[in-house]
Amino acid sequence: MTVPKYYGPEPAIIGSYKIGLERMTDIKDEVREIHKAHWDETEIVYITRPLDVDYDRFVELEDAAMFVIFTVRDSAQENKLVGNLMYFLVTSIHIKGMLEATEDAFFLAKEARKGVLAIRFLEFAEKALIAIGVKVIGMSDKAPCGGKSLEKLMGHMGYRPVARYYMKEV
Repeated sequence: MTVPKYYGPEPAIIGSYKIGLERMTDIKDEVREIHKAHWDETEIVYITRPLDVDYDRFVELEDAAMFVIFTVRDSAQENKLVGNLMYFLVTSIHIKGMLEATEDAFFLAKEARKGVLAIRFLEFAEKALIAIGVKVIGMSDKAPCGGKSLEKLMGHMGYRPVARYYMKEV
């Protein structure tokens, strides 16, 4: 049974799920399975190279206060990791001194995509990011490459579309 170590805000309980802020340092071996599931659902559609995450780089960024990872665990499944929401933290180039959070991955395992969990997960992350001084939060939507559309959720949460992002493998 996994015994997670949480940081920052007190974890939130939603039914059998626990939402919290963990450190990649502590979970880098465990998080591989959920990253593979995310990759297989969305990224593989437009990137032909195999998944090869640089977890040591995530740890370096985390140690430099430039990265955070929020998690969802299911107590009904021995605290199995069923979700992650990762952000890169940067000081804006366009507005001096403004801290921004840019989402790298937002994923819930299929069995965890029910009820209000996604909303509570985002709310938890937003509150924690605001508490450390973040002024702008950026989220992406993988619907164009097979992910579930987040348009309705993002609109409900107050996010506005500001750009389309294109990628080309070269």
